[in-house]
Amino acid sequence: MQELPLGSRASLYSGKVVWRSALLGSAVVAILAPFSVFAVVADSMERTYHRGDIVAVARVGYLIGNPWIQDRVSLRGRVIVFRSPVDRDTLVVKRVIAVPGDRVRIDRGTVVLNETPQVESYALRSGESWPLMGGSLGGQAVAVPKRWYFVLGDNRKVSLDSRAWGFISDRAIVGVVVAVLRRGRSTMSGLEINQF
Repeated sequence: MQELPLGSRASLYSGKVVWRSALLGSAVVAILAPFSVFAVVADSMERTYHRGDIVAVARVGYLIGNPWIQDRVSLRGRVIVFRSPVDRDTLVVKRVIAVPGDRVRIDRGTVVLNETPQVESYALRSGESWPLMGGSLGGQAVAVPKRWYFVLGDNRKVSLDSRAWGFISDRAIVGVVVAVLRRGRSTMSGLEINQF
């Protein structure tokens, strides 16, 4: 086989292909690395996510450098994955209802945030007034402390959430759900699936 002289058209073309392939591969890794894939294994987020759904989660380590996540208010209404306050090895998915500085209470099934009743079309409610944090507050609004969040499952009738646990630390947050990859399946060949 004849070797091509350096600088010939063929060697320049093959060098460009190698660099383009390397750049494309690096871009794919950079885009996918900050994300994880999880399978939903409970009913507490029904209407939004169902048992067996496969979701993509943008990891917090990636999000911290992004301005849209540094503004803590932007987490309000987002669905997050976090480590359970009861069992740190268990991951849980819930919706952020209140962020640091907010005041929250639940009155006859309606979330009242900063004295404004919320319209939550995604929520399945039973119309009850739930005692927050095990009833220790007597139905009063609670203030969310700095670096903590108040979370609820969308299926309020079956969800175990901040009503029972109290606030969730920002250190427990794994990431934000950004997409549903597949509806109603709990396994995907070739991918390791974490479950919550």
